[in-house]
Amino acid sequence: AARHCLSLILFLGLVTISALRSGAYPQQDKSQVMILGVYHFDNPNLDYVKTNVDNHLSTERQKQIVEVVELLAKFKPTKVVLEAVDGVSPINRNYEGYLKGEYALKADERDQLGLPLAKILGHNQVYAADHKLDMDFGGVIAAAQQSQDTQFLQVFQQVMAELQEFEKRKTSMTVREILAVMNDPKETAKVRDLYLQMSTVRS
Repeated sequence: AARHCLSLILFLGLVTISALRSGAYPQQDKSQVMILGVYHFDNPNLDYVKTNVDNHLSTERQKQIVEVVELLAKFKPTKVVLEAVDGVSPINRNYEGYLKGEYALKADERDQLGLPLAKILGHNQVYAADHKLDMDFGGVIAAAQQSQDTQFLQVFQQVMAELQEFEKRKTSMTVREILAVMNDPKETAKVRDLYLQMSTVRS
C-alpha cells in the first residue's frame, strides 16, 4: 500500500492546490509526500514579515480549521510530521495528552491542524522535524546596499510589499483560502527564488 506523509511546515511549502480548492486528491499507487505551508495561527511575530492574525480560537475560525483538517484527512497520510525540533519539542507529549483528553489545544498551528488530523486518522504519534537556523535579513540587506546590488534590493522590496498586502487581506479570508493562496506554486516559487537570490548577495 502506498504510504503518505503529511508535513506541516511554517510559512514555506508546497501542496497540491486543487486539493484545498476542490477537496479531492488524485489516487496513485506510489508513495506521496505533501508539504503544507502554514502561517502562524498564534501570531508570535517571529518572522521577518510581521502579522496581525485574529483569534484562531474563535468559533468562526475553529469551523474553518475543522474544514481544512477534514480536507487534509482525505489525503490519508500514514505519518504526520510537524515543524518542531525532535527530542526538544513537547509535541508528542502534547499529542498523548490530547488523545487522553488532558491537553487543551492552543492556538498554535501545529496543535490546531497537526494534532486533530493525526487523531482523526488514528495515529499513535506525530513526528517532529526541524532545524533551527536564524536568518540575518538585516545583514543581507546591508550587504546588498554596500555592494549596490540593486536588482536584489528591488526584488526583495517587491516580494515584501506583496506579502504585507496579503497580510492585510487575510482577516477577510477563510483559513482554507489563506492556505490555498500561500501554497499556490506561483507564490511559493516567488519566495523560494528570493531565498536563492539572498544566498548570492555579497558585501
